[in-house]
Amino acid sequence: MSSMTLQQMRDHILGVTELDSADIPTSVLDRFIGEGYNLVAYSERRWPFYEVETSFNTVSNQKDYSLTVVGNGTGSDGISQGLRDIAHLRNEDHVIGLIGRDDGDEAYPLDSNDTGEPWNFAYWGEQVRLYPTPSAVEKIYVRAYRNATAFPSDPVNPDTTASPDLPDPFHVVVANYAIARVYQQQEDPQMSMTYDQLVAVELDNLARRYAGTPLTQPMVLNRQNLRSWGAWGRLRYSWE
Repeated sequence: MSSMTLQQMRDHILGVTELDSADIPTSVLDRFIGEGYNLVAYSERRWPFYEVETSFNTVSNQKDYSLTVVGNGTGSDGISQGLRDIAHLRNEDHVIGLIGRDDGDEAYPLDSNDTGEPWNFAYWGEQVRLYPTPSAVEKIYVRAYRNATAFPSDPVNPDTTASPDLPDPFHVVVANYAIARVYQQQEDPQMSMTYDQLVAVELDNLARRYAGTPLTQPMVLNRQNLRSWGAWGRLRYSWE
């Protein structure tokens, strides 16, 4: 499936619905396209095509860092779209493990002055909290998920040659969503429902292709060690 620009999407939608700009304003059509784009882009929390790597520097005696600060980078690795979620932190010699905010605040009370090299972090309210509080400037390496680039690029004067910030197979899904909305606007509920169902099927198929577990990652069915108790006994956990 080839990519589609904004203008190609407009032409495709009007061609399928047999309408022109006199029937539906271009601004309304672009709004429908934008709705479809956002639906697809944020339908999965961890689309692999939004995976990024960046870094940030800690500040001595500062424990909290906003998602914006984390995504600004330390040079050319800044993420212009901004970060959406944090997946992994590490410094030069060890992984900084994720723990719950309650666990972190219990181990390092707010009224304590524990500082040192961070070994854990919590993520809450779009803030990264490091435990213990960094005692010096240190570079932290980040793996994360970025936000999608806005599409259309501008609601008033969009770039008609721009394509959605999605792999090519998703472009027609965005267009089909807009077709469903156009039929809805034209008071044709049957055709609108037909394209709504098509979007659901297409998006489900693409999610299976793009958001599935990598083949190199083993499937873990049970992380507990089990043992048999007696010839006909039930399976028992290792601590029994």
